[in-house]
Amino acid sequence: MTSTIALNGSAVASVASPSHTDWLALARELGPGFAARAAAHDANDSFPEENYRELKEHRFFSAGIPAELGGGGASHRELCAMLHELGRHCGATALAFSMHTHLVGTMVWSLRQGAPVAPLLKRIADEQLVLVTNGASDWLDSSGTAERVDGGYRVSARKMFSSGSAGADLLLPAPSTTVRRMVRPSCTSRSRSRRRGNGA
Repeated sequence: MTSTIALNGSAVASVASPSHTDWLALARELGPGFAARAAAHDANDSFPEENYRELKEHRFFSAGIPAELGGGGASHRELCAMLHELGRHCGATALAFSMHTHLVGTMVWSLRQGAPVAPLLKRIADEQLVLVTNGASDWLDSSGTAERVDGGYRVSARKMFSSGSAGADLLLPAPSTTVRRMVRPSCTSRSRSRRRGNGA
């Protein structure tokens, strides 16, 4: 059954809730393959792209999104157990994936506080988008600005490396404006992440 839900004035078409996925069991199933590639990624200082591809195929990137928005509906406890299990097999994959999971969890919390983030969460679930941020350098004061221009905003900033940027689809920066824009990671951020290590 498909329905429409309204959150903070934004109507969003939800999808039928699938049967609940056992995320820990699925992580255990994928783990040996990740482990088999881990040493090579460490030796080559490469990003675990194959692991990210498998995580996408199994819809891990929407595990924490509510089921009514097309996600997996995993609880905080389930997400922690899943990440712990992935970390046993490939630390770089678990680290980078945990950064995405943190951002999704923050948005789910914001959703429950009434923020109009349902359309974005649904898009993440539909397209299995991978998020990245440089939150550590923007936690208190932004290191950049967003200037309004015709057609949107021009973001200007010098950002530190972001864990998982080599496999990310959307960068969520924190410019010094009330508007939080999403931009795709630049080629520079992708190449820098590879140079800095497989978990960055």
